[in-house]
Amino acid sequence: MASTPTAFLMSSMPQLRPGHQPLVGAAVGSAVADVSLRQPAASSRGGQSGVAFAALTLAAVSQRRRTNRVASKAAPSGAVQDGFAAKVAQAAKAAVSKKVASETAAPDPVEDKSSEPPAEAVDLKPEPVSEHWLACPVCQCALTSNCGCPRCNLRFPKETEGNFVDLLITSAEPSLVGEDEQLVKETTSALPTGDDSLLQRLPGVKQLDAVAKNLGLPTSEDVEGLAKEVVRDVQKVVPKSSDGAMSVTTFQNPLVSFAYERGWRQAFEANGFPGPDEEYSLAKAFLEEPLKARDEADRPPVLLDCSCGSGLFTRRFASDQQLGFQEVIALDFSESMLRQTDAYCAKEAGATYEDYAQPLRLIRGDVGRLPLQTGSLAGAHAGAAIHCWPAPEVGLAELARVLEPGAVLVLSTFTKKVMGGRLALGSGNAGSGFRFWEVEELRTLMRQVGLVNFESVQKDPAFIMVKAEKPKAP
Repeated sequence: MASTPTAFLMSSMPQLRPGHQPLVGAAVGSAVADVSLRQPAASSRGGQSGVAFAALTLAAVSQRRRTNRVASKAAPSGAVQDGFAAKVAQAAKAAVSKKVASETAAPDPVEDKSSEPPAEAVDLKPEPVSEHWLACPVCQCALTSNCGCPRCNLRFPKETEGNFVDLLITSAEPSLVGEDEQLVKETTSALPTGDDSLLQRLPGVKQLDAVAKNLGLPTSEDVEGLAKEVVRDVQKVVPKSSDGAMSVTTFQNPLVSFAYERGWRQAFEANGFPGPDEEYSLAKAFLEEPLKARDEADRPPVLLDCSCGSGLFTRRFASDQQLGFQEVIALDFSESMLRQTDAYCAKEAGATYEDYAQPLRLIRGDVGRLPLQTGSLAGAHAGAAIHCWPAPEVGLAELARVLEPGAVLVLSTFTKKVMGGRLALGSGNAGSGFRFWEVEELRTLMRQVGLVNFESVQKDPAFIMVKAEKPKAP
């Protein structure tokens, strides 16, 4: 038997995530101590029974919270954790008080405990901010919480492997009358996974993985993930010559997604790209400047990382404790890129990204038809992306639409001084699908979609980052 009521409680809650154990332990200990002081006449047996009752109640509530967090992809920040601890303490106090009062021979007739809320009434589910800003890519109507469009009568699926909601028009499915749950698309693979996987059966794999991690090389888990992607859609590995815009099909190739942060992106440095950390600092400074003048009464600021790729900057935004935004949305057209993003984020912050400073949501979408409501974002970033878009003017117009007045768009790309064609995604001609820019061309594009206060940062031979602002309302 546990030596203390708190220890007894904690031992009765195996469903709790390890990250919440300290929070719940502290909250429960406080609740038990409080009830003990107010009920000194409670017998030892009655106190233990009350504690056990609270343990079962809290275990069920915590398990429900864990299920809701996996479904919503919401990860609590420090402020949310504090609220969670307070709610747990409230639930514990109510449950213990009720049970102890029922088992005490002489309850205090003056003290009325009926006003204390039952544990079931405490809502522990944090609601992600971005649920309010998602829109149907067909009609731009606000989506319901299960990613359904009430106007078009369509639903959009959530991919089980990759943890992203697929908001492409081509992924929509008719919604049947009475359906009120998230449409889930089960992803299957012909390859074994987990403990039954082929690589995990081989001798010495764990030792090799340890060496690979130290050297920054792919591990057996990474290789297995690549194999699954290749088996899932072999045609994407070798695109047909008739596909046209290679800029689109290139990044749907799982081999490219796998190699993007394992050599591909590093080659950009030959064209003046300063490296992810410095590029992130430049982008962050541009993005956060308008937040200083933002009214605190406005809706929470949400940041979009558009064409996020493998999440190179997504992870930096989500993990930044000093970031001025309260949620990050990562969007890409490529399923394999989003799965890479999910894999990297899960390694860094847990399966539901709970260790990140900001909640993170992954979305599959088209930059030419963003599944976001007009004026819903406090900032947008597109790193090394615009040269891959088949219709840059349309993509920029969409980004301008979803920005709130005063918010900025920041993007980086190659100028026409690009060197080493293969390292910089091809020759940049019309046939390759990639396009490189002059500064004035980018300035004109921003002006044409209604963005103002254009600024640029350049680094020889071919790196450029630009910032433009959506005009404030008169």
